[in-house]
Amino acid sequence: MDCFFVPENLDLEEELNRCGLSYLNRSLFRDKCNYLISSLYLQHVILDKTWAEYFPVYSKRLERLLTSHHLSDVKDALLKSGIIEVRKKRNRETYSPQQESKSYRIGKRFWGCRFKTTPISNSRFGRRINTVKLEENLREIEGHSGKRLIYKSLQTLTFDAAGARRLLELTAFTKDRSENFWLNAILRLEQRYFRVSSDAQGRFYNNLTNMPRKLRPFLTYNGEPLYSIDISGSHPCIASLLYREECEEKSRYVAIVSGNTFYAFLNSRLKFPFNLEDDEVKTEFKKAVFRAIFFGSAYAPPAELWEIFVAEFPILADRIKAEKRRHQRDLAKKIQKIESDIVINSAAIRIGQKYTSGNVCMISIHDCLVTTGKHTAEFKGVLEEEYEKVLGFRPTVKIKELREEFPSLELAAAA
Repeated sequence: MDCFFVPENLDLEEELNRCGLSYLNRSLFRDKCNYLISSLYLQHVILDKTWAEYFPVYSKRLERLLTSHHLSDVKDALLKSGIIEVRKKRNRETYSPQQESKSYRIGKRFWGCRFKTTPISNSRFGRRINTVKLEENLREIEGHSGKRLIYKSLQTLTFDAAGARRLLELTAFTKDRSENFWLNAILRLEQRYFRVSSDAQGRFYNNLTNMPRKLRPFLTYNGEPLYSIDISGSHPCIASLLYREECEEKSRYVAIVSGNTFYAFLNSRLKFPFNLEDDEVKTEFKKAVFRAIFFGSAYAPPAELWEIFVAEFPILADRIKAEKRRHQRDLAKKIQKIESDIVINSAAIRIGQKYTSGNVCMISIHDCLVTTGKHTAEFKGVLEEEYEKVLGFRPTVKIKELREEFPSLELAAAA
């Protein structure tokens, strides 16, 4: 990318001088400082985390970008000025070789302030960022036919940036970080900044996974509209694997999740049910289900949804509690690993091996594949087969045209 996100009220040149670092105060050094600031801010935005949370910074990658000559100076300057903060335990910076990187966050003095874009002033540094990014992308997709096809498909996408920007202007945001989440996604596609990566669970991230859903209708592939092939209730379906043996409860649970009635089933038992006809309300309800049942703390006061779940599925509830006994993230990681193995390491590889010439669109969004209309039936069949191999049953799969699911194009065109 050719710009960074920085606090509106930050005068970096003045800060460096104030800290007695005027000898470092050159455009290249300021660009490198802005790169680290922007990286921390975008993790806060994209991952939708609080200001108080820290994010790991991988020193080897930073060193390749900032060079060993500047790496320590950049971090020291930003820490000294309070622009960023480092996580500490017992007043010492946290670091475990091969296990845990040092973690940083935006300094408290900038919590809640607006962030703006600022251009890269040193073109050579901009080229270096792009070179390192390309090398990392190629390393990520090496030897994986599915990831290779996804990466090729990203590069072939057409993006209506003007329409997306019109929608950005029309949208009323309650948080400026939400607005910057949209803006960042637009900038990346405008500037053809493609980035692919995987986490420890094997989840595969790309421009679409880090893109607001309402901006996806502005994407096409060789002029063709795109369709999502989405597993309904992927995580609740995968949770059925926690049963250790066949039983009546498991059969009943599988019938509910495979029939895509899990959320309606729970909602109907609430004292005050949600209106699931409203898409935004339904999204909030799903979040509440995941917090209360699958990914929230096992030691938190029980929510009404958890009490309903325990009453209906006591065996599975006990297994879920056991999985989260050490840490609530353990169950999430386990389910995400199984999901990524099915979608990325099975379904995507099958499709990638078939279309080695790269003449078909396939892009993953975790439990969903995106493609053009003529391949939806084929990709749906592959997903169903791969889920069935692992789960023993086929989940419900929904196919929707992105423009129908989120009619953003019409709203922007009317502006």
